[in-house]
Amino acid sequence: MMHPSRILITSKRSYKRRLVDLEVTSVSQASTNDLIVKYVVNEMRPLHTVERDSFKELVSGLNLAVTVMCHKTLREIIASNFDHMQHNLKYKFSSTLFICTTADIWSSCNRNFLGMMAHWFSSDGTDNFQRKSGKHSYDRIASCISQIHAQ
Repeated sequence: MMHPSRILITSKRSYKRRLVDLEVTSVSQASTNDLIVKYVVNEMRPLHTVERDSFKELVSGLNLAVTVMCHKTLREIIASNFDHMQHNLKYKFSSTLFICTTADIWSSCNRNFLGMMAHWFSSDGTDNFQRKSGKHSYDRIASCISQIHAQ
């Protein structure tokens, strides 16, 4: 068995094989947990994903020193992250004069979703507003957005 920090490379041109040393970086258990939570939430995977053998093999194959949490722990972490995010938004909104919300509802694969987005003006002056006159064409709007991003 080859050492985990070495990989066998086959060149397409010369058909020669050579071993290449790779820098192995260790990922902590906490970082692994954060990555698992991000994966499950962002990909909208079922919480039981973490208990599937193939998922556990994937994680342990990347780092033998870490373990995969159970779905109950995952649920608790997601709930805690939600509470923390909700608290931060309430704090930010408490000093905001105007908040604009938009909502969208859709169905996919016999599942219903409601998404909401909030926009607000910060009191610290980080918002960027500029008065623009003239036609609201796609090229003028794109130019304005590019200028704001460049700042």
